[in-house]
Amino acid sequence: MAVEAVIWDFGGVFTTSPFEAFNRYERERGLPADIIRRINSINPDANAWARIERSEVDAATFDALFREEALALGHDIPGQDVLALLSGDLRPAVVAAFFACKARFKVGCITNNAPTGKGAGMSSSSEKALQIAEEFDAVGGHLNAFTSREMVSYNAKILDDHLPLAFDILADLVTNPVLRPEDIEKEKGVVLEEIKMDADNVEYQTHELFCRNFWKGDAIGRSILGTAKTVKSITPDSLKTHFKSTYIAPNLLVTAAGRMEHADIVRLTEATLGKLPKRKALPVLPVAQTSPQISLKEKKAVEQAHLCLGAPSFPMPHPKRFVAYTLNNILGGGMSSRLFQNIREQQGLCYSIISELTSYRDTGCLAVYAGTSPETLRRVVDSIRVELSRMKNDRVTDEELRRSKDNLKGSIVLGLESTSSRMSNLARQEMFFGRHAEIEEILERIESVTAAEVQEVANEFLNPAKMGLTIMGRLNGQRFTRKDLNC
Repeated sequence: MAVEAVIWDFGGVFTTSPFEAFNRYERERGLPADIIRRINSINPDANAWARIERSEVDAATFDALFREEALALGHDIPGQDVLALLSGDLRPAVVAAFFACKARFKVGCITNNAPTGKGAGMSSSSEKALQIAEEFDAVGGHLNAFTSREMVSYNAKILDDHLPLAFDILADLVTNPVLRPEDIEKEKGVVLEEIKMDADNVEYQTHELFCRNFWKGDAIGRSILGTAKTVKSITPDSLKTHFKSTYIAPNLLVTAAGRMEHADIVRLTEATLGKLPKRKALPVLPVAQTSPQISLKEKKAVEQAHLCLGAPSFPMPHPKRFVAYTLNNILGGGMSSRLFQNIREQQGLCYSIISELTSYRDTGCLAVYAGTSPETLRRVVDSIRVELSRMKNDRVTDEELRRSKDNLKGSIVLGLESTSSRMSNLARQEMFFGRHAEIEEILERIESVTAAEVQEVANEFLNPAKMGLTIMGRLNGQRFTRKDLNC
């Protein structure tokens, strides 16, 4: 197969790794090592970092969201400080290689879609921005890709005049992968290193172990990265088999937002993706079943105990999902939440404590995460139990309900300010609901939530028999049973 185009990643390839800048920033300000990466590992599919990588929020919104997440862990780190660390130092040898390829092939550069600096490449200095902008002027626009537990996305942001080019490159990515053995081996090495890196992050591992146990035996509970064993087992033939069975017309969704005409999108889709196999769509997987377990894993090499306590919740398409969103906000969604105020601020038991709502096509989970010392671990578990009991037995106040609704509505409206976020929103609505809901409808649904409904949902799901608990870290021999979850 002849090579027609070469797609380059940007961060860590053309520039040095931002992780070095993160660690330097943390040392200079007396912050815990890797705190920035730690924040980014919490709720990795829906946190501020994930949302700006998918271009669902702009730099200003990211600044506020990231700062709130950092404050929840006890540190004041503005998001704009993190964005300023992303530029790295340009690697001249890689730039030279880029231009060598550009002389013979089409070229593209994959980077995050968010406008985070003063110019191309997320640069934080005007001089470097100008240098990179001049060198990549012919590329124009940005390509990005990400993998979540239920989908893979390839997306582009480009001037409307260059829309055909963006379609051409994206289509080539999803229809003509080369999958050369030597490239696959190199990428397997990269993924294995990422797995090792995440193994050092106890907070991340606690969430992964919780998901694996909560959806035991189901694909939704498995790590996106996989394991060292599964990664090593990948072969060119297995990748090609997966590609042929998955990248087919019925399994593909195209969405677009911005200055364009629907007819043009249809025409470009037919021209670039029209030859995809039109076999039957993949069969719908069985509904994911929860399997709540209590799992305790001792790790004496760390100082804290990290816990994740979760209960089933509604899947993404459920009509009561907005009630669940409201409940989560009141319970542990921010600094004014019950968990944060009562367990961290009043008792001083936790360095960090939050609740998070994760929703998928056919399942969901409301989980509480906390990190604390072994000496206060049992008090934290009991305090969480008390707050869950309050959600079930006492109706939330009018003030709490109002604050939660306003927070939800503000987040949704601000999250749709860019064309990229609108594009992503169109995709989610089509995949999960099969239709497009206007923002007014969504805001009305949020506003219609009542305190009685919040209490009803709390009683439906916050059942000790349905709840799972994972604790990882320094336990000092402590044991927990389902009686400790009685709420």
